[in-house]
Amino acid sequence: MKPFHTRLMALLMSSGTVRSFHASSVRPLTNINTKFVLIETKHPGNVGAAARALKTMGFKNLALVRPNDDRVLGRKKCTDGASGAVDVLDHAKIYYCVEDLFKGEGNVILCATGMPVDMSLDRPKQRYVAPRRYFEEILADKFKDDSSTEVGKPINIAFLFGNERVGMHPDDMDKCHVTLGIPTNPKFGSLNVASAVQIIAYDWREAIGGFNLESSDDL
Repeated sequence: MKPFHTRLMALLMSSGTVRSFHASSVRPLTNINTKFVLIETKHPGNVGAAARALKTMGFKNLALVRPNDDRVLGRKKCTDGASGAVDVLDHAKIYYCVEDLFKGEGNVILCATGMPVDMSLDRPKQRYVAPRRYFEEILADKFKDDSSTEVGKPINIAFLFGNERVGMHPDDMDKCHVTLGIPTNPKFGSLNVASAVQIIAYDWREAIGGFNLESSDDL
């Protein structure tokens, strides 16, 4: 007899409650340029872990703005944290200000990130938008009809993540078009910056065409 959790998944998939990942009907978008930006990051391990998060989701463009250590990309704690994603660190660049990141790149959608629930700090109030909802909005005009035909100009988008302790500075947030807020437990909103990068990277990857996950044959 099949284990309970196996039978439950089979039931949910047959009812349409859970989507089968055997074959995706969504064609991945290819004319999208994505950049992940860490601002004033203090801990080398977080930079490395962020690089690992990007590579896991198929992204490679990482930039640092005013890191605590200008040589952080070569630090052992950073490369150890990358755990196989050192190539992302090798191509990462360091900038002095956010504006320098996008010179000559045309129009770029700047997405600030923040925590709707703050555990210890009194930050300026922001209108937070759930990542998946926002991604649906900006990708809506990329499809002409139900056949998922790709249309329109390339999308240039950047996700900005603030300092581990204080988050993004209000001046940097004001430069952005939207502030994405990851829905968390209302009573415990603590989230490591590399974990936040992983979540946003996953949601964006799914939005633009995720990787197939083959279902087990015995379901």
